Amino acid sequence: MHRQKNLVSVRWVGWAALLASLVVAVQIVILMLGKNGLCLSQGCQVVDKLTRVSPLLFNVAGLFFFQAVFWGVYRVRSAAASRMKLVRLILLAGLAAEGVLVGFQQIVAGAFCTYRLIVLGFIVLLNLLAGI
Repeated sequence: MHRQKNLVSVRWVGWAALLASLVVAVQIVILMLGKNGLCLSQGCQVVDKLTRVSPLLFNVAGLFFFQAVFWGVYRVRSAAASRMKLVRLILLAGLAAEGVLVGFQQIVAGAFCTYRLIVLGFIVLLNLLAGI
């Protein structure tokens, strides 16, 4: 019974990671078309001006992160529980990295990018579903 409950939770992590990948992929396409992206406020433009790294590069890294979580969870179903520990470690590292980016927004930029906050929400949700 307990193992079945864990598999259901793992499935939710996989679906949430796939949904987050889709959101980031849409953002990448929008940025490649030369548009402003999915940000709902002016905070994204302020943050983009203050960073030296391209927003496209951040989003490609985010897509890679969410895909790593998805495929890690996908493989958990047929592998040992040690793989889920690796997925949890990846999720914790993502939470730390996103925390640094949000801290940069608050301390340096003084403005928040709503898209980045949505990504942070996905990472927090994934960590909670995975059982941080």
